[in-house]
Amino acid sequence: MGDTNMSRLTAIVWIVVVLSTTTASSLTFDVTTTRDSADGACDHHCSLREAVIAANDAPGPDVINVPRGVYELTLTGIDEDACLTGDLDITDQVNIYGVGNDATVLDGGWSDRLIDVRQGAGPVQIASLTIRGGAELEGAGVRSGPDTHLHLAHVACVGNEVVVQGGAVYARGTLLVADSLFAAILANHAVG
Repeated sequence: MGDTNMSRLTAIVWIVVVLSTTTASSLTFDVTTTRDSADGACDHHCSLREAVIAANDAPGPDVINVPRGVYELTLTGIDEDACLTGDLDITDQVNIYGVGNDATVLDGGWSDRLIDVRQGAGPVQIASLTIRGGAELEGAGVRSGPDTHLHLAHVACVGNEVVVQGGAVYARGTLLVADSLFAAILANHAVG
């Protein structure tokens, strides 16, 4: 198969993946604040964390729209996997869409990794945003566990501090990347 045919096949597969994860039964959550909060509802005041929690609780593929702004994760915590503190723990199918990697920024403040796609979650698609300021032993920007399907498109994963491996992304499942930038900082001290 020639390069042109392979490129067309790749594009067709990418379109099928995107269309299959955004069906009529999906719910859409619109982030309305840059503040990091978790009051239990994604309503007229909906943080990115609250949108992720709501998407985790809603079965099936959901969409989270994240407008222009800097979303700093300020609710810190260690080894909590319900998305209430620390990183954003994803446990179900979700598509997270920013408005551009120069306009929508997720910042961890070097307190934890930013996104943790938990085992069995997915497919998860993250598109058109920047992931920065994560700090962890592995997967400082994004970590995806076994049996996960992670798709990154138009993502800049930069300035994340890692001790062992995966400063930008550490994927133990399937990873599909399109038009993205990965750059990380190797730490000389323990983080996370």
